[in-house]
Amino acid sequence: MTSPTPRSTAQGERLFGEGLENSEGMRALSLSQPWAELVVSGQKVIETRKWRTSFRGPFFIHAAKSIDMMAIDDFVYDAMILPTGALVGTASLLTVKEYATYQTFVEDAALHLVRLAPEEWTVRGRFGFFLTDIKRLPNPIPCRGMLNFFKPKPSSSGRPER
Repeated sequence: MTSPTPRSTAQGERLFGEGLENSEGMRALSLSQPWAELVVSGQKVIETRKWRTSFRGPFFIHAAKSIDMMAIDDFVYDAMILPTGALVGTASLLTVKEYATYQTFVEDAALHLVRLAPEEWTVRGRFGFFLTDIKRLPNPIPCRGMLNFFKPKPSSSGRPER
């Protein structure tokens, strides 16, 4: 199965492929595997970060090239079959919740799946990005990742890393 490649429209817009006609201008957020897979499979509906954002709305889920091997073991995934370096899904950021205390963070653990021991908690806390409308793309779209929300540009390789 081949990955969709960008195509041009009559208006000259660059699109990421069939079924993504409304994706022009969408941002993306990189997540290491297996976290990206947990989001697109609907198991993880809160993404946690150490920073807040004012961004709200639809965005691409990008599977970063990095792999969290401890999480791979915890969630029993085969790291060799998970795509990396590619857009793998879409979601909408509905709201952001500040986790000011360790207790509030633990209360949402079933939704964000992050396991932190009390001694790992930082004074700055964390922020939970509440995701809705999560969808897996039919095929991963090769794309280089970046920090924070970013405007994705398709990779010239034409295929994801895995």
